[in-house]
Amino acid sequence: MVLESIEASRSGTEFCAIRVMLDARDEAGVPYSTPELLDNVMTLLFAGHDTSATAMLCLLEEMRKHPEGVQALRAEQAAVIAEHGEELTPTALAAMPLAEGWVKESMRRTPVVPIVPRTAIQGFEVGGFWVRPGQPVVAGLRSTMQLDPRFEGSKPLAFCPERWMAPEASRDAAWMPFGGGPRLCLGNLLSMAELKIFLALLTRRYDVEFLDHAEAWHYIPLARPLRGMPIRLRPRHLTGKAPSA
Repeated sequence: MVLESIEASRSGTEFCAIRVMLDARDEAGVPYSTPELLDNVMTLLFAGHDTSATAMLCLLEEMRKHPEGVQALRAEQAAVIAEHGEELTPTALAAMPLAEGWVKESMRRTPVVPIVPRTAIQGFEVGGFWVRPGQPVVAGLRSTMQLDPRFEGSKPLAFCPERWMAPEASRDAAWMPFGGGPRLCLGNLLSMAELKIFLALLTRRYDVEFLDHAEAWHYIPLARPLRGMPIRLRPRHLTGKAPSA
């Protein structure tokens, strides 16, 4: 299907991501080969679509487990609407610290990409083990973020969005669902905005009924519910007044 889309874009004029890649040239003026196009399109689908969808599922799972927190999200959205109107502008998004806390805490507990594979370019010691040059290394982001000693004393395994609203909450090295350093995910700011908008629209416009209260999850290669998380949405309309239960 991806190859068919690439071939269709070669003969078409519609502006799209594939068209941009078809028109791109490297420093020597050479275009992408078909295998390179396939690799880049699959990367976009995985890194730009599947990851965001998975993060939304993880947020839904936290809403299922913590219905009392949904009311607090609605109260925040009512305050945002009262001050900024219903349009989700950058200023409105910046006025959602609790929604941002939900996103960060959900990603801390269940990062979309739970492990990061790397290859050691030089020998080093970690945790009493010696890693040889060229040896494969896997960093477990899920366990690292859940058990980081910087969260000791604040119930590290508990779901607590409010921990990210405290002044001392900028624990950059303890929160790394987007990776870090030169390989930091390019879409991290877009993803944070998407997920806050998702929470805002969901809590403003719908009541969510979860139809499976004991669904098992797999976490490799992406976190996902095994039965697809069936839900039922009922429309509601949130105004700038205090929300009703």
